[in-house]
Amino acid sequence: MVVASFGRDLYLRHFNSTVWTLLHGTEPGSQVFWSADSRSFGFRTAGAQFRVMRMRVPDGVPEFVRQTNLFGRGADWNARDQILVAARGLHIGPAGGGTEVELLPYADPQGLLEPTWPHFLPDGEHFIFSAYDLKQAEGSAQGRGIYLAAWRDGQWKLRPTRLKTNSNEARYSALHDGCLLFLQNDNLPISEALPSSGVSRNFSPFFPVTSA
Repeated sequence: MVVASFGRDLYLRHFNSTVWTLLHGTEPGSQVFWSADSRSFGFRTAGAQFRVMRMRVPDGVPEFVRQTNLFGRGADWNARDQILVAARGLHIGPAGGGTEVELLPYADPQGLLEPTWPHFLPDGEHFIFSAYDLKQAEGSAQGRGIYLAAWRDGQWKLRPTRLKTNSNEARYSALHDGCLLFLQNDNLPISEALPSSGVSRNFSPFFPVTSA
C-alpha cells in the first residue's frame, strides 16, 4: 500500500489498484512514515497545534501520539515500537504515546546542528540522519553530512558517526545485504555495505539520475 498527501488530505492506494481512497480525519497531514511491520503509518498534522499521529491500515482511525512543533523535518517508526522525530532536535518515544526523550538538541554542544530526516535500520536500534557540522566554516559545502547512530534502553550504543559529506536525505536499503542510498552530483551513489551492526565508509556509483 501507498499513502500520499494531496492538498491537505492523505490518500491510500493498494499496489494492485489505480484508485486513491481518502483517509478521513488525516487533514492536514504530511510527512508520512511507516511502522516496521507496515501495518500502520505515522504522519504529522499542522494547524493550531502540531501533532504526530498514527493510523492502522486499511480501516483504522487516526490516533494521537504526541505534540510536536512547526519545525518537523521527518520521522520514522522502528521494530521496537518507538517513533523518532526530527523537530528542532531528535526526539524518541513510544509509538503508543507517552514521554519522549531528546537524543540530540537542535544545536548539540558536541558540534552538530539541525539533525533532520531520521531513518531506522532494520534492527530498530541504529539509525541514520542528516546534520550540519558546526566545526566546518559557515556555508561550507562540507558542512552537512549523513550520520549513523544507535540508541537502545535509554542510552547511546553508538554516538553519531559521520558517514559521508552530503546535503541530502539518505535512506537504508536491503540491497547488497544492507546499503545506503542518497542523491549526490546528479547520481545515486550506493554504499558497499551498511549492516545494522557496523559502519562502512566505502561508496560507489549505483546509477545516474538524469532530468527529463
